This record gives sequence, structure tokens and C-alpha cells, in this order.
Amino acid sequence: MYVQLTFMETMDKYGMDAPAKKYQELLAKANYKLWHANVQARKNFHDSIFPPQSGHPDYNLHADDIDFQIEADYIGFMCPGMPQTANKMADKIGHIMN
Repeated sequence: MYVQLTFMETMDKYGMDAPAKKYQELLAKANYKLWHANVQARKNFHDSIFPPQSGHPDYNLHADDIDFQIEADYIGFMCPGMPQTANKMADKIGHIMN
């Protein structure tokens, strides 16, 4: 839930078209614990590895974990009746960690 709230905060501050790097930045600077692909995405930000590379298996050993599947449902709430928009957002945000 807390990762979803961070992503919604990013949308609120920077708009629906915010670049993936902004989502990763707020995730990296959030003051809560993360695990698996999410914590590696945070580390990648601090190592200047940005999306989509930050979610690639070459840079994230947990890229095949289900982190984004757990977090993705909020996109449907943000894009009701707009499957193409939701798909575009999921592709952009999901590659931060997976």
C-alpha cells in the first residue's frame, strides 16, 4: 500500500505523464523499508541506474519477482475505463523494478 501511495503522490505532484525516473526518485527517497525488486530499484536510483534499466535482470536480481504485480492495481483505479492509458502507465512504472 505504501508504494502505491508514493506512486500516487508522484502523479499528484508531477501529473499523469510524469517520467518513470520521477516515480523511482520518490520511491528511492521514501522513508520506509522495501524488499526484493523494490529495494534494488531504490539502490539503482542511488547508483544512477534509471528505468527501464533499473528493472532489467542485468541490474536487478529480483526483476522476476512479483513486486509490481502487488502494486499495480492502483493504476486501474486511476484510469477507470481507460485500458490503453492504464497499460501505458503500467509499462512505464513497472519497469522501475521489474
